[in-house]
Amino acid sequence: VPFSEDGDDLVSPPVPPTTQQPRPPRVGIVFASNQVPGFHNVVAGLFDYFSQQGHCEVLGYLGGFEGLIKGRVVNIDKSMVDQYRNLGGQDMLCQFDEHSDLGFKDHLKAVVATVSKHQLDGLVLVGNLQSQCDAAFITEAFSAEHLSTRVI
Repeated sequence: VPFSEDGDDLVSPPVPPTTQQPRPPRVGIVFASNQVPGFHNVVAGLFDYFSQQGHCEVLGYLGGFEGLIKGRVVNIDKSMVDQYRNLGGQDMLCQFDEHSDLGFKDHLKAVVATVSKHQLDGLVLVGNLQSQCDAAFITEAFSAEHLSTRVI
């Protein structure tokens, strides 16, 4: 271990600069309930915000929780956002009814696996009161698995 010139203090060896750039943040969006006004505008607002902050990858899970459970994902880009901006409905990510909530442990395990695979920094659930309960369950599952993904 190197010492300073006077021999008293430890000197840290120089740290070589890293050449690898950190990857941009990655955020997933799920339509987590029946149709309500504003779903597409939530996506547009998030996309616009992240675009202003610099590069961020925004992923959408197709088919609501079913897409999140099975890992069906699409990269959301400006073209997609502009196509659905200010339109009603859920056509951008389509909401199907097979899994309208995450009521079973195997669903939560599948969500953890999907989020881990896609290396999400954040997960946004757009929906009603039930989806807020689902967000709490997902947060607890992430915490138990030591995932740092934030849930909104």
